[in-house]
Amino acid sequence: MVLKQYGIIYKRVKSENLEMLRQWRNHPDIVRFMIKRDYITEEMQEAWFKSINNNKNYYFIISLEGFDIGLIHCKDIDFDNKTGETGIFIFDKAYTKTKVFLYASMSIINFAFYHLRLDKLYINVVKENLHFLKIINNLNFIEDISYTGCIEKRFYLMKEAYEKLFEKHANIKKMLNLEKDSELIISQNHTP
Repeated sequence: MVLKQYGIIYKRVKSENLEMLRQWRNHPDIVRFMIKRDYITEEMQEAWFKSINNNKNYYFIISLEGFDIGLIHCKDIDFDNKTGETGIFIFDKAYTKTKVFLYASMSIINFAFYHLRLDKLYINVVKENLHFLKIINNLNFIEDISYTGCIEKRFYLMKEAYEKLFEKHANIKKMLNLEKDSELIISQNHTP
């Protein structure tokens, strides 16, 4: 499965991506913003892939201008309760403080709410990740104050709150240049 929105391509993770992802995930710049910080072996990565390669977990490589730059997901999907959990990391430092974080976050939210038909998304964010905390705040995520993580905070986003964000701020799409390539295109076997 391949998604495309806002000029960014999202390729569903395949077994041939595992070593690249493992190298990224073990890098100190990424580990510092992860809740689980253990070193990941090849065997652990294989076991992880087997556990997420299904219709309740969607992990995508973020690709921009022909380069793979990060990972984004919607996981632990509960279709009965219409919930899931999202997360992202950008490995390529050239894109870590750009709008790619925002655009990719919006694309996975759009995928979750309008393709998977979920109503609520959760996200756990390490308290020190101030850049991403600002992004999720701007997207109308609300802190779950009942959650007690040691190094992370938990947030949730309701579909209605996400939609109201754009209703309330009609000019936000223009301001963020979201009108170009704004349709979420989903393809099963090839680049859209």
